[in-house]
Amino acid sequence: MSLFPAWPTLGRRAERAWIGRRLGRAPAAEAGRARRQRLESLREFERAWESLDGVLRDALAQGPDDRLEERYRRARPALLRSYPALKPVLGAYLPTEPPRHRFGSPPDDFERLFHPTTLARVLAGDRAPTVETLERMRAAVALYRRHLSALLGQP
Repeated sequence: MSLFPAWPTLGRRAERAWIGRRLGRAPAAEAGRARRQRLESLREFERAWESLDGVLRDALAQGPDDRLEERYRRARPALLRSYPALKPVLGAYLPTEPPRHRFGSPPDDFERLFHPTTLARVLAGDRAPTVETLERMRAAVALYRRHLSALLGQP
C-alpha cells in the first residue's frame, strides 16, 4: 500500500526518493556523488598543501628567500580557492582546537599558513609554524582522506 494513493504506478522506490527529498535526505546515488566531489576537492587541496608544506619546511630549515617566496605565491591561490569548502571538516581532524564557525573568528591553523600574503609574514607571526605543526596538519588531511575513501569503499 502506498502512502500516496494517487501514485500507485510510481512504486515504492520512487515514493521513498520523493519522501527523502521532501525531508532533506539525499538518495544514495546523490550522497555518493557528493562524497566523490568532496574527495576530489580534497585531492586538489592536498596537491596545493604538499607544495606549501615543502616551502614551509625549506623556509624553516634555511630561512625565507626569493625562490621560496615565489613558490609560496604560486601555491597560495589554490589553497585559498579550495580550503573554504574543507574548513568545517578538516578542523575536526586537527587535534589541537575544534573548528570555529563564528563570523569573524580568527584563522585556524591551516589558514595561518596561507592567508598572509608573503612567506616572511607567515614565519614572523606570533604563531609561526613548526615541523610538529606541519606534521599535525598532514595527519589531519590524511585522516580525512581515509575517512572519505572508506565511505566510498576505496582503499
